[in-house]
Amino acid sequence: MEPRVLAATSPEAVAWEPRQLAAAEHPPVAEDGPEDGLPPPCRPRLLRDDKSQTPPSVELHVVEMTFVDASDQTADVVSFFSAVADGDVAKVEALLQLPMNPDVSAWGGTPLMRAAAVNQTGVAQLLLEAGAQLDFCDSRGHTPLMDAAGAWLCRAAMVQLLLDAGAQRDLRNSQGRTALMLASHRGHAPVVRLLLEAGAQKDLRDNDGQTALMLATEWGHDQARRLLQ
Repeated sequence: MEPRVLAATSPEAVAWEPRQLAAAEHPPVAEDGPEDGLPPPCRPRLLRDDKSQTPPSVELHVVEMTFVDASDQTADVVSFFSAVADGDVAKVEALLQLPMNPDVSAWGGTPLMRAAAVNQTGVAQLLLEAGAQLDFCDSRGHTPLMDAAGAWLCRAAMVQLLLDAGAQRDLRNSQGRTALMLASHRGHAPVVRLLLEAGAQKDLRDNDGQTALMLATEWGHDQARRLLQ
């Protein structure tokens, strides 16, 4: 008997050849992802009890699992954060499909915050596709945008990604500082420019009464200062 697909959740799944499904540990994936090569937000998987090749008489059930409705109890959280920090997009995707909660919290932050802090834009894009909270605040009041803007090294590409995704520009941390203030303090002129172009308010004051301009001036960051004047 020919193997046949009994149920499928997408047109792509219906289009798979039954013989391909019978022979493959993982069925083929439709080439409908973003142009940058990142994986689409869903991945099909063929479910069976063992790793052996499925006999041709077996009826196949195709199930498409999404990244949503995930649980933080189904995978090693330490491995997840490690893969995020390493920029291992394939491993992060595999863990998300266990499924793994994209907002699982560890060490006071989320995977997206970790990706933002270490400038892993590919992983950050994947986490956003998986439904990660864009404006999650940690115990310091920091958001992913703040972590990217205030990192030791300039993270302009990450800041642009988060702004394009709709990150709130003027949220404040526990010190009353915004992403613009944090970038100004570090002297990251490209980030300051991006935030200003996105509409960040430059005249807000932190808990000590300092503005972004004051911080840039105090720390001798002339390029950032000129942008803020």
